[in-house]
Amino acid sequence: AVMELLTLANEVWESRKCPAHLQTYNVVSTPNNTGFCECIDGETMLVSDNDTMLNQLGRDPEQWENFYYSMIGVIVATAAFDITDRHDNNALFSPHGDIALIDLSASLGQKAPMDLVLMMNPIYFPVRFKQLHRDYRRLSGDEPISKKLGWKFWDEVEEDAMVSYYSLYNNYSLRNVLKECHYSMPPPINFLKKLNERKHKNAQRKEKLRNGIVQNMEDSDKVSKFVSTVCHILPGN
Repeated sequence: AVMELLTLANEVWESRKCPAHLQTYNVVSTPNNTGFCECIDGETMLVSDNDTMLNQLGRDPEQWENFYYSMIGVIVATAAFDITDRHDNNALFSPHGDIALIDLSASLGQKAPMDLVLMMNPIYFPVRFKQLHRDYRRLSGDEPISKKLGWKFWDEVEEDAMVSYYSLYNNYSLRNVLKECHYSMPPPINFLKKLNERKHKNAQRKEKLRNGIVQNMEDSDKVSKFVSTVCHILPGN
């Protein structure tokens, strides 16, 4: 259901010429909470550090455009559809520069236990993206690498995100689909408040804590079993 919403979001953004896009992939559901998912190329954001991403993005305008439009798409979609459990192991950096969302099970009001406990900001926006923006400006020199993007200061990022959010919020077809899912998008003013937090709060201690737990889970079976036990005791709402 969530992947269908992301596909619909892309259609809305394209028709409204919004600066947002999400990489989608095929998902087939089967009985008893099982299913099949298309494999897509890329490394998780837990593996892809800024140096790795920067080496790939380089001075390629198309790579930077894919990265930026997908970043706006991710910012909007995670808030619009309440896609939780957004640690760096649930986001993929693709060979084309896109950021893809993976593991979408905790969405549309069904929050992941860690999000409930830590009261996470729903917008997925790692603070290190700000450093990538500074690197983009450094690599650009006197002229921006991408003429389409320009320099993209924060006010422009906020404008692009708000325009893309409003286009979904005001789309009646999407609204009807969400109604069938017994879910409503948060009002745009709520989204703006959360976006403003991402602008001003650079520490992101909760996000670092969660990413640290996930990294330890990757490295240790004991930690993985402990977190699984906690999640069993504190199920999503």
